[in-house]
Amino acid sequence: MPEHPRPTIGDTITNLRRSIGRRHAIYGFIKNNLIKLRNVDNCCGNYGDPGC
Repeated sequence: MPEHPRPTIGDTITNLRRSIGRRHAIYGFIKNNLIKLRNVDNCCGNYGDPGC
């Protein structure tokens, strides 16, 4: 499995500011970070989603 670069804080803020709705952004942020923790990886696989 290829190693993905660790996302920067700027990337995270940009993903959260997209016009997808605040509730969806917060849900995606939490969900994607839980996936990263479960897989012990820097990326959840949902490129461009909040928290990834």
